This record gives sequence, C-alpha cells and structure tokens, in this order.
Amino acid sequence: MRSTQRIANNAWSLLHNLNTNTAECYNSLVAKFVGAKRINFSQKGSYEIRCHAAAVSFNNPANYHKLIQLYKKKRIRCAGPDFNYGLNIDDNPDMERDSYEKLKNTFLKNLYSVDIAEVERNTRDQSLSELWIRERKIRLTASNFGRIFSIKQKTITKYYIFLTVILKITYLHRKTQS
Repeated sequence: MRSTQRIANNAWSLLHNLNTNTAECYNSLVAKFVGAKRINFSQKGSYEIRCHAAAVSFNNPANYHKLIQLYKKKRIRCAGPDFNYGLNIDDNPDMERDSYEKLKNTFLKNLYSVDIAEVERNTRDQSLSELWIRERKIRLTASNFGRIFSIKQKTITKYYIFLTVILKITYLHRKTQS
C-alpha cells in the first residue's frame, strides 16, 4: 500500500517524463560524451577524462547555445520569388477573343494534319535538320514538359512562352557561332 501511495504521489512527474535525479542527469551526460563509441583503452584514463568532462559540463552549463539561437533568428534570408509564379504581367489579352480563337483553330488544324510518322523520319538528324528545329518550336518536348506541367493554375503563361522563345533563339545563335 505504501509503494502504491508513493507512485500515486509522483504520478505527474512520471506522466510528463520529468526527472530530478542528479545522478541520472550526470549519467546521461556521461553517455553523451562517450557517445556510444568504443573507448580507447590504450590511453591512460580516457574514460575518466570523459566522465570529468561530463561533470564539468553538468556543473557549468554553457550559455553559447542561446547566443547562437539568437544569431540565427536575426539572420535575414532572401528567398526570392517562387519559380512557378513567372513574371508579374497583367492579364490583359494581347488580341481580341475572336482573332485569338481563329489563330488557335488554324494552328491546331495544322498540327492535326501533319503525318507524325513522316515528321519522325524527316527529323531523325535532330539539330542538323531544319525541320526538327521548326517542329520543336511548335511542339511540347520532353525537355520543357516538366516545367510546363508544374505551372500553377494562377500563373501567367506568357512567361513560359517568352522563356521558351528566348532559349530557342540562344540555341540557334550558339549553333550559328560554332
């Protein structure tokens, strides 16, 4: 009955995993310094030195941890804009809706009318073929699929079209220079 009463009196500290036992705190510091590594028994007093270091650490707690945390909180990090947001361009369309629909429909008709097997045969030389360069400008390729697929719905797509055109121009410029 007496032991049950003692457990009941200390139940709050057991529930919250609190410990005021100094010897146990010291042993945890010794275990921290030993670090579950093999002890070098060839050196004299290696275990004792680690135990003394743990005792000094226990008796004189360091304050530098708080200073480092304060320093880290003050550091300002510049994250920059999100890659998927693109340029801050207004949503005003460049052309009227009717002319846009006409151009879109003619473009899609041209894409559907092309024989894919014939295009594949004619563009096997890839960068040596002018047809390949022309077709690559108007098609979704593996090299830019991931970037376009990960665009958020609110992102303005003008940025990606602009980026694709610029990349193709620099590619062609490098090719003519070499």
